Amino acid sequence: MAPNQKIPKILIGELIKKVSKEKRIGPTELGQLVNTSKQNIYGIFKRKSIDTDSLLTFSKTLEYDFFKEFSKKLGYQKAPVHPDAKLLEKIAEQEKELILLRKVVALQDEKLKERQFRSH
Repeated sequence: MAPNQKIPKILIGELIKKVSKEKRIGPTELGQLVNTSKQNIYGIFKRKSIDTDSLLTFSKTLEYDFFKEFSKKLGYQKAPVHPDAKLLEKIAEQEKELILLRKVVALQDEKLKERQFRSH
């Protein structure tokens, strides 16, 4: 998004209302879940903006990432991926596998030593 381009508005209260309705959570229950009154929830449904702590609470409570709606509007849908991310992930997996294989070898060595000890 260009620096001088106007940022589209998100009517956050309406979005919270929509998501809670989709999840079949009414204003009374939502108020109980976020420790506020039903009347306060109705007020939140009318808001055009909300503080980040409250938005985080609603995101957790409704299991919906409201923050992504703002990122979408800005055009930041995905974080940049490190060019070697897949390679680094594969290395991490192989390191875990190596640790397990070393444990297996150590156990097999112990069994072999026990057998040799018993045979003497």
